[in-house]
Amino acid sequence: MSQLKIRNIDFLFEDDVAFQWNPGHPGCGNMVNSTSFIAPAFERYFILAMRDAKKLIKDPALLAEAELFCRQEGQHSKQHFAHVALLIRKYPGLEETRKQVWRSYENLLASKDLKFHMAYMANLELLFAPLANYMVRNLEVLFGGSDQRIASFILWHLIEEFEHRSVAIKVYDHLFDDHRYRLKCEYAMIKHLWSDVGKIVREGLLEHVPASHNSISHVKTASIFKGTRGRLSFLMHCLDTLLPNHDPNAIEPPEWIQQWLRDDEQGVDMARYYPPQPLESPAPAISEISA
Repeated sequence: MSQLKIRNIDFLFEDDVAFQWNPGHPGCGNMVNSTSFIAPAFERYFILAMRDAKKLIKDPALLAEAELFCRQEGQHSKQHFAHVALLIRKYPGLEETRKQVWRSYENLLASKDLKFHMAYMANLELLFAPLANYMVRNLEVLFGGSDQRIASFILWHLIEEFEHRSVAIKVYDHLFDDHRYRLKCEYAMIKHLWSDVGKIVREGLLEHVPASHNSISHVKTASIFKGTRGRLSFLMHCLDTLLPNHDPNAIEPPEWIQQWLRDDEQGVDMARYYPPQPLESPAPAISEISA
């Protein structure tokens, strides 16, 4: 029986959340902002592809996991969309950015076959486990000086990505078991994320969000590694995903993830979970930004 859980958490995308919600580590804040524009589209893409894959799955236990995977991804899409809606209320021009990203994934879904979609999904999902592990192990550096409303939301997403880290690759191997093809699709996935939808988001942020609303360039995301530990281990875990018979469950969950799961079971307020204290200075109201 799968251990995946569907959590309905009311995250707080309130109007006083700043564009740069993470002044303690703006590179991390930038990465999350950019991800929020891409995530609803790729999660919908995953759900639609998995819906077709489920018709071919012969293993009842794997089929149950695939269903829960889709339900978790649906929650992720919903919450990232709520974050994007907040940013669009502040900067209305970003609506076109959102639409362009959405269209890119619709075109990808229409132009490629199921094997490609599942390889794309497996490759990207395999990278989320090392990313979640790395970010949680650098929790204080990356999120210690951030707005707990957005930090709690993205940490929940990372934890659930870690939780279902093996589902997509199990489905891909169950249906296709073609490691060489999956490696071929790795480049296509990276190219699409960076040169297509990533480029759309970078250009949209630079065009529609004033530079004064961030302490660094809106598109500077590589600085997410600034001040962190375990960068080499993170890289090695990412490279491991390219190996045949890679087992994502070999990455053990950090104790902080285990504690988060226990607190969630106990009914702790996960919408304001971390950091423990809110930021002291709220962002300007939307009316002030739009003026």
